[in-house]
Parts: sequence; C-alpha cells; structure tokens
Amino acid sequence: MEVKKHRYFQRKGNDTHVTLPVAYLDAILGNYVEVITLEKHPEKIRIPAGTQNDDYYILENQGCYLGTGRVSRGDFYIHFKIVVPRPKEITEETKETLKTIEKKEN
Repeated sequence: MEVKKHRYFQRKGNDTHVTLPVAYLDAILGNYVEVITLEKHPEKIRIPAGTQNDDYYILENQGCYLGTGRVSRGDFYIHFKIVVPRPKEITEETKETLKTIEKKEN
C-alpha cells in the first residue's frame, strides 16, 4: 500500500514525524507548546529548557497503527525547529533587554 505525501506528517515505517517551529524564547525557557497529532485534538507538551534546533520529543504509541488490527502503534516524533526573529521584528526595548542579558551572561 502506498502512503500519500503530506506537507506536515511524514511516515517512516510505523513512526510519524513532524517538524514543529518553536519560538526562540520557548526554546530557551522551556515552555509549553501545542503540536498537531494524529488524534482529534492538539497535544500540549513542555519542551525542555535549552532545546536546540533538531532536538526531538517522542510521544510513544501515538504514531501509525501497525498492520490492520489497530492493536499497537508506532511512535510520534516531534522535531524542533527554533525560529529566531529577524532584526526588523524585534523592538528596540527587546534589543536593549537582550543586550543587558548578554552582558550578565558574559
């Protein structure tokens, strides 16, 4: 059986993979984010503080069903893509705050 390509979900065997854009502050602080899954509702997950680009999170047994019996399932992989705003999208106040944090970190 051939599986149609989808712009969001990608199937590898019985595992499902998605790429989730994550705001840089969510990645730094480790906030809750929502991800669309194969279920009827989005799943809310907490990403770990310090999450890096291409890190991933696994929802076990939430991928594709194995065979036709619908007894067991593959896993659901969420690959994080950290989104950094463009300079034009950052206010002067935010830039100053980030510079202050940078000075404290150094």
